[in-house]
Amino acid sequence: MTLSTAAPRRSSNGTLTAATLARFADEPGVDPLAREFLRGAAAARETVESDWTQEPGMGNPPSAEKAPSFLEVGGDDLVHSKISVANLPYLPLLTVMGWFVMGWSHILAGYPRVGKTDLLLAIIREWLDMGLRVLFISEEPESIWGPRMQGRSGDWSGLRVVFGLGCPPDELRRRARDGAEDVVIVDAIRNLLQLKDEKDNSEIARATNPWVAAARNASKVQFQPLDASVGTPEPPTPKTLVMVHHSRKGGGEHGEGIAGGHALLGGFDIAIEVLRDPNQSRERRLIRSYARLIESREAVYERCPDDGSFRLLGDPSALRLEDVSSRLLAALDETFRSTHDLHATLGDPRPSEEQVRRALTSLAEKGVILRDPDIALGQKRGTAHRWATSKASDSLAEVASSNGSTYRLELNSDEPDVASAVLSTFPGSVTL
Repeated sequence: MTLSTAAPRRSSNGTLTAATLARFADEPGVDPLAREFLRGAAAARETVESDWTQEPGMGNPPSAEKAPSFLEVGGDDLVHSKISVANLPYLPLLTVMGWFVMGWSHILAGYPRVGKTDLLLAIIREWLDMGLRVLFISEEPESIWGPRMQGRSGDWSGLRVVFGLGCPPDELRRRARDGAEDVVIVDAIRNLLQLKDEKDNSEIARATNPWVAAARNASKVQFQPLDASVGTPEPPTPKTLVMVHHSRKGGGEHGEGIAGGHALLGGFDIAIEVLRDPNQSRERRLIRSYARLIESREAVYERCPDDGSFRLLGDPSALRLEDVSSRLLAALDETFRSTHDLHATLGDPRPSEEQVRRALTSLAEKGVILRDPDIALGQKRGTAHRWATSKASDSLAEVASSNGSTYRLELNSDEPDVASAVLSTFPGSVTL
């Protein structure tokens, strides 16, 4: 048979397009069996192309000759796998490893306005510095992202932001799957995946599982080019997926604070919660992870109000009131010092100054340490408080005279006779 001499149209990886196959099938003089084969091939190719949107940065289209949709590995191969928990390809969270794993799926949940997007941008900066490329699919408009990004230092060319609110979820998923980016962030699940009932676990699975599968098999569906000279495509490279969601108002432990059905927790490899600081520090957040295979984590981070930078402080147990009290007792001695000075002596993770004040007050009320002015006088607002151990060389006595004036006496703790003399001189008017 004689086919057209016009150059056949091929996709970017050398595969004949559906239109070219159909044109060949309609050439005059084509053998009926060949015509039937070409038309069938064109129909199959068109089906694949209908699931593809060729746009800049989206990579090569998949092939009509699809690879198997599953991966099968022998048990012996898994037993002798070179991949272990110790050498997993972690990604940093504020310079600390163990929270994100490259190629795994993650759900990041937190109350609205808790600062999830700002935290993500701080983390993205770290990932870009590693040479990774990041796709951020956002429900927010460009009018918010412009001011948010304005003036940030560093090279941000590796970040692509898609404003996806109202777009078909399948279209967004294809963009995420077929793009050149290493990391895909979807913020947030409720609006971008268009869940009708986020308490329905079946609906959650139908909406989120294709995203998780697409990230794992990002480059798996490949064409074997008809032209052997094109070469073999690169092996599949899983993408790191981070999907953002909200926490329920009532909160919860062990991931139960994530709003919606439990499929949201169970469907991802790692779940991360961002919580407000239980000690009421405005710039601090508690972050927890619930992971498969690897150790779950808990830490506190803070945002610097001066430059907006983030810093991971460490184990939150060191910031609980009881632990802060223990750390303060180790720092206190017989010299009276201010709350501010004691706060400055504590290293990381450093509690807030308000947390230090609360711990010191609690210790003084229990009689473990001394406060100046004496704790028995109440809060004494507007007065600078000083603190020392109960074994301080100087004890304090406040003496109320008959005219209502108050005098402060310093009594040596190893001179009980002097203290007794003061008490006998001002019966009922002295506070030690």
